[in-house]
Amino acid sequence: MEASLQKPTYITVKLVEPESRVFIHLKIVSVTIVSEKKKFDGSVVKQAEAVAGDGTGVVTLIARNEQLDTVVEGATIQVMNALAKVQNKFLKIDIDKWSRVTPSDQVIETVNAENDISKVEYELVDHSNPKGKDDKKGNKGGKGKGGDKKPKE
Repeated sequence: MEASLQKPTYITVKLVEPESRVFIHLKIVSVTIVSEKKKFDGSVVKQAEAVAGDGTGVVTLIARNEQLDTVVEGATIQVMNALAKVQNKFLKIDIDKWSRVTPSDQVIETVNAENDISKVEYELVDHSNPKGKDDKKGNKGGKGKGGDKKPKE
């Protein structure tokens, strides 16, 4: 049985949503090294944040090590399967181990720096108690005997 691969749908910056995998073409505006750590084996791990965008807006990218050879100021890149995540309340695109970044032949003439989606602050919403009830009794009750029943006196 042969699985058919689905062609990825490339989106624009304004359509990026938290906790989703994105396929996107971007032009790098600036790159800033945020950490450079030496490992026990002597190798150096670099991490950078890059501001990149298209005609609909800009977003902050997180890139590491070899990815920094492609993520350079002025370059147009193709980012595949990167994770859009909220980090410290702000949206960033993380080029993680499941992602791929390559130079792109897509032409991005202008970048809309006015719409920076990484400047929008996100708030963590707790969906664990959907009915809004205070569960002061703990996780008792349910099926079976016991639960919140008190013994008869």
